[in-house]
Amino acid sequence: MADIVDIEDVKVSSGRQSQQTFHSTGSCPAACPDGGARSVSQASGGGAPEPTATPPPVRAGKGLSLWMAAVFIMGEMCGSGMLSLPYALTHMGFMGAPLIGLIGLGSGYCACCLARCWVLLENRHPELRGQHTQQPLSDIAFHCLGKPGRIFAAVCMCINTFGTCIVYVLIVAQMLQALLGGHIQMHYCIWILVLSVALVPPTWFGSPKDIRGIGVMALATTVLAWLLSMGQLAVHFDTLHQNATFTQPGFLPFFLGIGPILYSYGGACTLPTIQIDMINREHFTYSVMLGYLGSVLLFAPLAALGYAASGDQVEKNILQTLKLHTPGVEPAAAEIIFIVHLLTAFFVILNPFAQQMEALAGIPHKFSLRRLVFRTGLMGLLVVLGETIPDFIELIQLLGSTTIATTAFILPSLMYILLARQSDPEGRWTSVPVPLWEKCVLLTMALLGIVVGITSTVMTTQEIIQYGLDSSCLINTGRSE
Repeated sequence: MADIVDIEDVKVSSGRQSQQTFHSTGSCPAACPDGGARSVSQASGGGAPEPTATPPPVRAGKGLSLWMAAVFIMGEMCGSGMLSLPYALTHMGFMGAPLIGLIGLGSGYCACCLARCWVLLENRHPELRGQHTQQPLSDIAFHCLGKPGRIFAAVCMCINTFGTCIVYVLIVAQMLQALLGGHIQMHYCIWILVLSVALVPPTWFGSPKDIRGIGVMALATTVLAWLLSMGQLAVHFDTLHQNATFTQPGFLPFFLGIGPILYSYGGACTLPTIQIDMINREHFTYSVMLGYLGSVLLFAPLAALGYAASGDQVEKNILQTLKLHTPGVEPAAAEIIFIVHLLTAFFVILNPFAQQMEALAGIPHKFSLRRLVFRTGLMGLLVVLGETIPDFIELIQLLGSTTIATTAFILPSLMYILLARQSDPEGRWTSVPVPLWEKCVLLTMALLGIVVGITSTVMTTQEIIQYGLDSSCLINTGRSE
């Protein structure tokens, strides 16, 4: 999943940060400009119609510029997901490189649809204006599908968040073993356990979200690691390519490569949280275009060059390929940079998830013994799941084809259609016409998300059952060495 970064350091008012609970009723006021209100409020009793106030596109004071918003959008997208993209092409061939761009285009369009949904809610329900939440999907789902919709969307987001935390721990444990294996002889499963235990105490306290500039720092570390990796691939291309082989991908195995690509764009459903803080909200579309263009320019070249250099021999983590098969300190430096990035992102996304779970369990939002026990238990569950499926690529494929396909493609497309057709029985606001061509695009996006998601999920599940559990630290399949 794309790594989640913080934008609280550029907010105007610190009091607008909300607790992220399932029962929140406001979400992030964000939208593409063409999703603005077109409805009119009808006064009761036959009075003259009263125009519904539209949130001003330009906000007073400080906020995100068009370019800074694009930076944060790239920060949402670029992270751990891109490490597995070269390996994804072993299932897809070079056709996967342009597909990375096409999926990015669709993901950006769905993010705009989600943002337009929120603007519709703002214009229809003025009390929601100015509220801030990092769960826009579940809040919009409530207004489209009621309480079951909110619960379904929130469960998908929580599974995705917790699963991403597991992926981070597995990748960091792998990198630590590669960096320190010559000095500390431990099995990979032990590294997972040791790292998780070391991460427990910091989870009891506050989140790094309170550190100013953490979002920019997250993107900066990603770009730096990308530059080191691309340089190393280019310089040692001939060495890597000597033993490279390329297998023609089959039709069904092709879908195994879809999951990692979807995972890379997993932050799309939270992008409306950025638009609320823009100085000029009408620039959000341009920020999305710039942010996704930058993300594709990072994703596609790394995937294509990594696969072209190593072929089917590329490791599941491209940094591991560079570490094992190229000289120099650059691969180790890239791994250290990514370890810092992933650990920071781990605390940023785990803290709000833990707060959500604590709210459901009735645990006060303060440091206490109950919080200590609860969060230690969460880390224990993380260890059990991680040790059961220690191969991070299997989790990335599964998350990408299930929860991310649902939250980043299927739900935003369907919810915009449902929300636009709603009208108030009392005549305070009317439905918003959606052109036929756009309905066809939205339904196509949702249908593709369903078909591709189901097919990829089936293929990934079979892969885990047949091969993924062989490396399990807790399950003995009898097939491992």
